[in-house]
Amino acid sequence: MPTSYLITGASRGLGFETTRQLLTTSESNVVFAAARDPRSSKALQALAEEYKPRLNLVALDTTSQVSVDAAVAQVTKILGDQGLDALLNNAGVFSGGPTTFSTADKDSLIADISTNLYGVIYTTQGFLPLLRKGEKKQIFVTSSIMGSMGDDLGKTAYAINYSVSKAAVNMWTLKVANELGPDGFTVVPFHPGYVKTDLNGGTGGEITPQVSVEKTLKNIILKVKPEDNGKFLSYAGKQLKW
Repeated sequence: MPTSYLITGASRGLGFETTRQLLTTSESNVVFAAARDPRSSKALQALAEEYKPRLNLVALDTTSQVSVDAAVAQVTKILGDQGLDALLNNAGVFSGGPTTFSTADKDSLIADISTNLYGVIYTTQGFLPLLRKGEKKQIFVTSSIMGSMGDDLGKTAYAINYSVSKAAVNMWTLKVANELGPDGFTVVPFHPGYVKTDLNGGTGGEITPQVSVEKTLKNIILKVKPEDNGKFLSYAGKQLKW
């Protein structure tokens, strides 16, 4: 039986690479690549042509309830009673600095929280009925070690807004894991590493999207079991401090 995945933020970076690698990993994988405007990505368009009909493009603005509802309707029409096996909440934004709380501006904080927290909430709530019908019942959240209060990075003032948004989504994900675990769900937030993507302008980063996704698939997405529910993991499979 095919395994179905829905990936948000799939038009570039980690989302695009995850889409590509899932399609090449197994011919039984069916992927829904969701992005604000998926048809604006030539690379995603080319991938859709190559892997038709296993790759379906979905227009989805995770911060818009109307957009989420429309995306759920589209995916439901395709999957029907089969359900969705796994949701990968990958869409995210990074407003950059500030390095001190006194220079933090409200608009940047709202922007980071809108996508990195609210977007994950809206999307997960919307697709939950389909996930309940799926066989795997998996929910993943691309988080960051910058949201860890137990790690040394939490002691620095760098990127306060982004760190706050990731700490918030970590707590929310843990709550969801505790609620859905008894129903057979595996809910896992993970740190993809410091990756060279458009999120950081492509100038920083220690690893490429290809390497990050390869390790994330191997150590998390294609490996986790119900007993991993509620763990915060690194792309290498190591359990991280909350």
